[in-house]
Amino acid sequence: MTIFSPGSIYFNNLNGRTIWSTTPPPDRQTYTAYSPEQGADILPRTFFYFELSPIGSSVSISPLVLNRSPYGFLLKDGKEPYKSYNPPTARLPKQLFKKTVVSNVVLPFLVCDTPYALIPYVKDAGNNHWRALLSTEMAALPTPVSATLNKLALDHENLDSKHRYLYGRERLNLRNKLSKQSFSAGKYLVLYGAGGSNIAAAYLRLDDTNKDIVIDQTLYYIEVETEKEAIYLTGLLNSAGLNNAIKTLQPSGIMGERHIHTLPFLYIPQFDPTIPEHSELVLSTSRLLSEIDHLVVSGSVSRYMDANSSPLYTRRKAFSMMVEALPSYIDYDRCCSAII
Repeated sequence: MTIFSPGSIYFNNLNGRTIWSTTPPPDRQTYTAYSPEQGADILPRTFFYFELSPIGSSVSISPLVLNRSPYGFLLKDGKEPYKSYNPPTARLPKQLFKKTVVSNVVLPFLVCDTPYALIPYVKDAGNNHWRALLSTEMAALPTPVSATLNKLALDHENLDSKHRYLYGRERLNLRNKLSKQSFSAGKYLVLYGAGGSNIAAAYLRLDDTNKDIVIDQTLYYIEVETEKEAIYLTGLLNSAGLNNAIKTLQPSGIMGERHIHTLPFLYIPQFDPTIPEHSELVLSTSRLLSEIDHLVVSGSVSRYMDANSSPLYTRRKAFSMMVEALPSYIDYDRCCSAII
């Protein structure tokens, strides 16, 4: 039994956020420069992620198998009755599947292998936002394809106590978290985990091959114009200084702190390349990223990049220890401390 001793309780109000804590918040300036967005609810996993076998312009789908399928890790945190759901075996057009990023494949400074999910949405030509297939578009699909999509939706409604439509605003597009993902080639996408004790962030360069990527609700994202700003944010988000700054604001339990969400951006100022400290951080983080690339190419971190190999916390911690041992890490950490 845990016994709590009497102590001070601090009431804090940071940029409109009310926080109760047993420790005072850090005496730091706060900012409202960035507004990260949370990814889409690609849930339940068993209705969107499958074992995929390419067959020409189609793919054959079958159930994922925990610890055996390449993306079997997606089943680890599943809940019943969805976890044991067996989808129908079927062949579907490749264009119905979208590359996604989930927290399991994000390590500090690195995005690993990204799984494909069945997302029957298209980009609206007018505003570049995702939208569900219209009834006329569904009707134009080959009968076996529309039948499979309808069966998945019906099976989900039979299992869901609220009978929510699988592809609608109550599930896949909850709070428009899918439709608002409107990314553009030539920009940069900064990603970081929504949960856990420590922040893990990385960035992607958007081009014609990945601008239609879908971000999952286990991540937050920000789209920026330049690679320098993406490197700046990625560097700060992964820094020990920022992780320490938000610790007193995070809920804490047996497994430590959790629920990162938008807390990091309370302490991140707007990137300004004319500020020497910002430019120095970009340079030092770039050097660190180059050394991390060498680790990846050498294969020495491949076991940490495999989301099936061990729990996410274990992989991130081990990978972080290797990063902290790199020659440029000390200078990178110094540059972060000059800003946070």
